Amino acid sequence: MWARLQGALLASLKTTLPPPLCLQQLMQVHLLVQVRYPEGPSLLPGALLKQAGQVWRQVAAGQVTVSQFHAEVAATLKDLGM
Repeated sequence: MWARLQGALLASLKTTLPPPLCLQQLMQVHLLVQVRYPEGPSLLPGALLKQAGQVWRQVAAGQVTVSQFHAEVAATLKDLGM
């Protein structure tokens, strides 16, 4: 299964490096897969993983705007002990 997923991903990225938003999302998928399936291999090859990680860290370290709705959801979840 992992080889098929990685093959499909790499085939779609063969020609050019994805834009920053795509790299950020690839890193988020990578992190999710690593948490959910720690025994599985990385879906991103080393160079792409490094670039995606750099973009993700830059975005994460930047100024983040939280909407009022998200703030209310977070407060509600905290009140519920979640």
